[in-house]
Amino acid sequence: IDGRIIAPTKPSTWECNTNCHHWIGFQNFDGLHIQGSGIINGQGDNWWKLSCKDNQKGFMIGHSKNVDIKGLTFEDSPKMHIAFEDSTSIHATQLTIKAPGNSPNTDGIHIQRSTNVSIHNTTIQTGDDCISIGDGSKYINITNIECGPGHGISIGSLGIMGKTEEVEFVHVRNVSFHGTTNGVRIKTWQGGHGHARNIRFEDIISHASTRPI
Repeated sequence: IDGRIIAPTKPSTWECNTNCHHWIGFQNFDGLHIQGSGIINGQGDNWWKLSCKDNQKGFMIGHSKNVDIKGLTFEDSPKMHIAFEDSTSIHATQLTIKAPGNSPNTDGIHIQRSTNVSIHNTTIQTGDDCISIGDGSKYINITNIECGPGHGISIGSLGIMGKTEEVEFVHVRNVSFHGTTNGVRIKTWQGGHGHARNIRFEDIISHASTRPI
């Protein structure tokens, strides 16, 4: 991908049909390679004025394996910029992800029910988590990340409404946080069940973060 891919300017121009969950999505792929110097701009400003519960994820990989994403810039998504869901063997590197620090729920990368995910050499500046790791994720390797502004790198939230949810085998290394509200954290809901285990945070640097750990 080179050049710019730009979303519609306002929510009313989106053709939703039966799928309102994301703008750009790839599902059921084996061996998908996406790379280039291009920019994917979600034009999120008009979405952020609405309830973020109904906003669209910008870019989603679902039910796929052996996926490589390299070199792209993601800007101003209505909601999460990139989501990896129900997938395995995902490698993301040399990405730039950015949105205003006050943009709601604009996570840089969200991982859900996925295994063997690696994220390297990436800069993330958003209004929510730089990287969030949700239920059912394991063997996650995150290294050489510049994060901030944003809410840091989060595991969870886990256990909402008493659910049993699990995350394990997560390694976060060589991360610098710049002016984030949090650094690294594990979030759980009262009354939930499950576990977050085999979690390792290593070589973490915090610059003016409110809650480094």
